[in-house]
Amino acid sequence: MDPPESTIPPDCRDDLIGYLQIFWQLNTCRTYSGMGGTPCPIPWTAIDQYAQRTGAIKDEILYDDLIFFITKMDEVYLTHASEKSEAAAKSKSPPKSGFPGKSEW
Repeated sequence: MDPPESTIPPDCRDDLIGYLQIFWQLNTCRTYSGMGGTPCPIPWTAIDQYAQRTGAIKDEILYDDLIFFITKMDEVYLTHASEKSEAAAKSKSPPKSGFPGKSEW
């Protein structure tokens, strides 16, 4: 499963593209919470299971790199999702009437 072309940063090193592909595979393991479907972090157990399944767990450096890169990519993904959600919420807020609200008195 290749990542969507629009998600590959132009300055992404070739040796990290593989982690990006893994990230998108593991993205299917995340859960969502709340009414707006806020994404939760990819579970560590999913990353660990991936490492076991692929044999990456046998190489300590590869295993540590896998955990590190997937976790960091997920942090960026979650930040972007949060910002996108906040922007959408702001665009749906009702127009101000010109009168102060209760909290503004």
